[in-house]
Amino acid sequence: MINRPTHMSDDLLVSYLLNEADADARSMVEEWIIETAENRRYFEHFKLIWETSQEILTPTGVDENAAWQRFQERIQKPPQKGFVRSMSRFRVAATVMICVGLAALSYFLLQNTANKPVIVAANEAVVNRELPDGSVITLNKNSTAQYDNKFQGKQRKVQLHGEAFFKVTPNKSKPFVVEVKSVKVTVVGTAFNIRETDSSTDVMVESGIVKVESGNQEMLLNPGEKISVNKKSEPLIVQKTNDKLYNFYVTKQFVCDNTPLWKLVQTLNEAYNANIEIADPQIAKLPLTTTFRNESLENILRVVSETFNLTVEHQGNKTILK
Repeated sequence: MINRPTHMSDDLLVSYLLNEADADARSMVEEWIIETAENRRYFEHFKLIWETSQEILTPTGVDENAAWQRFQERIQKPPQKGFVRSMSRFRVAATVMICVGLAALSYFLLQNTANKPVIVAANEAVVNRELPDGSVITLNKNSTAQYDNKFQGKQRKVQLHGEAFFKVTPNKSKPFVVEVKSVKVTVVGTAFNIRETDSSTDVMVESGIVKVESGNQEMLLNPGEKISVNKKSEPLIVQKTNDKLYNFYVTKQFVCDNTPLWKLVQTLNEAYNANIEIADPQIAKLPLTTTFRNESLENILRVVSETFNLTVEHQGNKTILK
């Protein structure tokens, strides 16, 4: 179930997608969509699911009930002399026709579903999904992935909205491609993370080699490297990753390696839906090297406060480190 942000009716969104909304209603929906990143993600999820739900099989136009009734009436008539052998042949023929019909129907359904898109949506919880080739995708909350259910063609293509960690099964003859907005990521067999935000698309490589393309730019990433592609089409710059906070939702761990405190706090806010602030900019730069495994937010803040001799102050729904 999609977690719908407030102040927008699903009925109105359906009316908008069907082009049945009047000018004022369309304007209201469009203003709501661009208001926040959450609204945009929700609309994208809603649109994907709505469009897929419209793809149904077209009825053949045959009245199956009437045909079945005629068949029943015929076989229930008492057999006439001289026609026993004919009736036996009729039953055999009917059985064969039914079997052939079922086989044809099965083939038709398989052909029509062979390349249907599969949509995986993670709303309030992280979702793990094995793909047709054995690769595994871990979708972070509020993220959506779409792919063909047979991975037919020359590529294994996935469209992503949000954030996901990929562990790709090697196949040199069939590259694995992830598309996020205008960014294209191509691999053969590797593990990497992609994170889409309002301002950029970030790619972090854990193992293997990843090719990142954006516009006319192309860059190769090795393990322990990352790249950020922003909307301004600035030159792509490869950077080193100093921690593994990016995949906390996969490992259930917060791994810090000389990591500035502000970065850990930023990740904790996302992971626990918290509102933690750092009072002093100098405190925000303090480096931390440790690993938190399946710890509660309260325990993590206690360790941080004891490590740097800080005070944890609660003000309503806000937590301040100072």
